[in-house]
Amino acid sequence: MNNKPLVLVVDDSPLNLDIIVNHLPDDYDIAIATNGVEALEFIEREVPDIVLLDVIMPLMDGYETCGKIKEKHDIPIIFITTISDQQSKLRSFELGAVDYVEKPFEIAELKARVKTHLDLKLTKDR
Repeated sequence: MNNKPLVLVVDDSPLNLDIIVNHLPDDYDIAIATNGVEALEFIEREVPDIVLLDVIMPLMDGYETCGKIKEKHDIPIIFITTISDQQSKLRSFELGAVDYVEKPFEIAELKARVKTHLDLKLTKDR
């Protein structure tokens, strides 16, 4: 049985997906969605332990995706986005996100944030 946490990465940028996927696999199982619709379809099949979510995507933006995820699941969501204004950050937290990382990001910092939120979730779930 695999005990690795499942990270769902939702981003329409192949470069960002590649960076994340190539730096997290040793620690986590990774699933990919390229838009919010794909993310919601994935979560209907399998609930991830954490979601890394872009804001600007086709079909459904990250804010709407976050809101729909939070309607049914208590999954930690970290926004990863190029949007850096205060209003957008506050909106993400109001929707239930646990963190907000601006692109470009340092992979070591992202890994630390993911680990912290997964550790908090595991402690909470006990």
